[in-house]
Amino acid sequence: FILFLAPGLISMQVIQQSFSHSSSSFMIGKIQGNIVDILYAPLSAAEVTIAVSLAAVTRSVMIAIVSIITFKLIINIEISNYSTLIAFTFLSSFILGNVGIIAGLWSEKFDHMASVTNFVIVPLSFLSGTFYTIDKLPSFLQTISKCNPFFYMIDGFRYSFIGESDGSITIGLIYLIILSFVTWFVTYLLYKKG
Repeated sequence: FILFLAPGLISMQVIQQSFSHSSSSFMIGKIQGNIVDILYAPLSAAEVTIAVSLAAVTRSVMIAIVSIITFKLIINIEISNYSTLIAFTFLSSFILGNVGIIAGLWSEKFDHMASVTNFVIVPLSFLSGTFYTIDKLPSFLQTISKCNPFFYMIDGFRYSFIGESDGSITIGLIYLIILSFVTWFVTYLLYKKG
């Protein structure tokens, strides 16, 4: 069970840390008043949003590397597919980096940010098969789980280690690629609007 659980826990950290990096960057900038430096910099909205999202990806990748090394010291965890590991780590952290920017732009207080984290990010990550396989769920709940993008993020990441998945890796990749473009475009539009 620990070999099943470890990749889910690492993926959950990747997701949550990516969100918290980009959202706190904008939130703290708004509170301290130095967001003006970003807004008036000679950078386009596309450059700023991509830079912040890629910074969140960088943080998530570093956390994933450290977590994998730590778990490797404790249990016998092996990476069986490096390409899916890279793809799902990048897509997951990029999407959540964009969602974090949206939350950071919307939030006016830390309470708003905490509500997004506590009522959206954490429940979606916990209800996506982090601690269980969705095969054990009734068919209705399996269908709902397969609509949750966090399910594909965690399932693809886990597939990179154990070589088995609850859902389709191809559908997950297509879904996350489309979602990454959509979330970035929404982020771009909101940032450009001000």
